[in-house]
Amino acid sequence: MIEQGFEVQQARTTDQALKILQKGDVEVVISELDLGDEDGLGLLSEARKQPWGQKLPWIVVTGRSGGAEAQKAFQMGAQDFMTKPVSSDLLVAKAKQIIEREAEQRGLRGVSGSLSEMSLPDMVQVLSHGRKTGSLKIRAAGDTGEIHFVSGSIYNALWANLRGEEAFYAMVGLSEGEFALDPNFTAPQQVIQDSPEALLLEGMRRIDEQVR
Repeated sequence: MIEQGFEVQQARTTDQALKILQKGDVEVVISELDLGDEDGLGLLSEARKQPWGQKLPWIVVTGRSGGAEAQKAFQMGAQDFMTKPVSSDLLVAKAKQIIEREAEQRGLRGVSGSLSEMSLPDMVQVLSHGRKTGSLKIRAAGDTGEIHFVSGSIYNALWANLRGEEAFYAMVGLSEGEFALDPNFTAPQQVIQDSPEALLLEGMRRIDEQVR
């Protein structure tokens, strides 16, 4: 999951999972049914009682093969039920599909468009000067990435298996692809300290070097 650009937080018990989920920055849950002495459906049931968990996308991945658990999971609002062994490519594809569908349904695309019509540096400048907060999601060349903004400052960037400044520099040169802003996202931590202007200057310098 990490290699495909996801930020992953692991939990081994329902208590650990609930502490992570209560923070509200999780886009999709991938859960086992067997969580030690506890049950994954119990975790799903508890999440559904909370305001932050009522519509949280949920994928069950388990070694159990019984149909009763699958039926109960779907009744509780799980988006998918997958029996192990599960192809990692299929799991990633399912997760991306669910995240994109949920984002569209919630109308989170406050700003969206094509990189061929509006370049990423231009988009970064617009969000920076407008002091916007949110996650600018990028999809291009079969990969996905994100740039996290807080009041116009860039807090972090993710692209494939890259993080921080290197991920930002890898995306700056993209000329084809799509972008969409999730204005409801709040960055959990500040990884990048440089200003957007400094990042863009360094990104342009690197592109010039590659051209030469």
